[in-house]
Parts: sequence; structure tokens; C-alpha cells
Amino acid sequence: MDVSRMSVAFQALKQQMLRRSPACRNDDRFVADELEAVDQREMAELCALCPLRAACAAYAAAERPAAGFWAGIKYPRPLGRPRKD
Repeated sequence: MDVSRMSVAFQALKQQMLRRSPACRNDDRFVADELEAVDQREMAELCALCPLRAACAAYAAAERPAAGFWAGIKYPRPLGRPRKD
């Protein structure tokens, strides 16, 4: 992982979160270990409308989170799986 790229992406996401609230705020599904397909679809729809989606996607691309739902994508993603954006 490129620490400097991750740090820049994290700082950008953090700054945007100070100005705007993410669509996932207080929705525990975004940190759940197991998700039903219907939940994943609903969450992806929320992400698509979120004002922080671009910053969230940049952070997730740099960090490759071990878990969670970031910018419409469930992590961890299997290696070699194409991105949806």
C-alpha cells in the first residue's frame, strides 16, 4: 500500500466529512460482516447519491479496506475482480 497516497485520500475524505454528512451516517449495514443482496443494492443506491462518493472511492482504492462497504463496493473485494465505477 502506498502510505502517502492513502494518507492524502484519507485527509481529503476527512475534510469533506467535516463539511458534509455521508449518506451512510448511522447506517450499521455499512460496517456489517454479512449482508443480504437486497441490503447491498440499497446501500449501493445510497452511495450513488452520496456527496462524498468520489472521496470515499479514492480512499477505498488507496486503502483497500479489509471490510465494510465503500463507495458502493463491498470490501474485501476478491483480487482481480473488476471495479464497477
